[in-house]
Amino acid sequence: MIGNWKQTVQNWLRKTPVVSLELPDGWFGRPGDDIRGLTYLGWVSGWLLIKLDQEDLLVLREPISAKSSARELIINFSSCFFDWKYSEKETWQLDTYSLGRVRFVGEGASIPDYFLGVFEMNKEWKDVIERYFTAQGSATALYQRWLGKLLGIQRFLVRDAGLLSATVLSHWIVLELSGGILLVFRNLKRVEPKRRIELKRRPEGACDELVITGYTACIYDKVSSEEAPSRPLVFTGGEVRFLGRDLDPK
Repeated sequence: MIGNWKQTVQNWLRKTPVVSLELPDGWFGRPGDDIRGLTYLGWVSGWLLIKLDQEDLLVLREPISAKSSARELIINFSSCFFDWKYSEKETWQLDTYSLGRVRFVGEGASIPDYFLGVFEMNKEWKDVIERYFTAQGSATALYQRWLGKLLGIQRFLVRDAGLLSATVLSHWIVLELSGGILLVFRNLKRVEPKRRIELKRRPEGACDELVITGYTACIYDKVSSEEAPSRPLVFTGGEVRFLGRDLDPK
């Protein structure tokens, strides 16, 4: 059963998929002029995912409430990130917000063909990720900086988490992990499983790895934890390595 706020969002956006967007710090472009077409609507655990055109991804974290009228939809959130492409400069920008609202103003009921685009992430990578977690059950993820060479481990992102879902959305792969964790990779270059048998001087022991390399941004967020940041963490460039079960703990 879809919750009340989900039903409100779903019903309104399906009837009015062409919109102007107002963010907590102002309009995204010019209202009534810079309009966007809804190309994906979905939710995973504690997040609402809205993709506009092919190059704008809005992710809102629960708790969420929504209200609508014939012309507008207002969604209140606990935190949010908006990943979008500045087309004139062909550069990406990511904005994060805490405790605010977004407002959609309806601009039409049908999406023009030019909103739909042609870019699509390699869907085989989704299969690689799902096969890895099916075999491992759960994994620990490390974030590492990568500039032509490995510069060292920076931090743990995930400890012993399972994969709940993997979603491909044009430029992004969205990984929903147990423990209320969301990892979103934009424009990644490679997803590669690696077999590790002899790993010396490694506290985790030898294990199978899954390496995600060459992304332009990785957004990390977590739901329902006192340790969670008030805004999502953003990493640009590098590697995320998932470490599976120890093959030889000794």
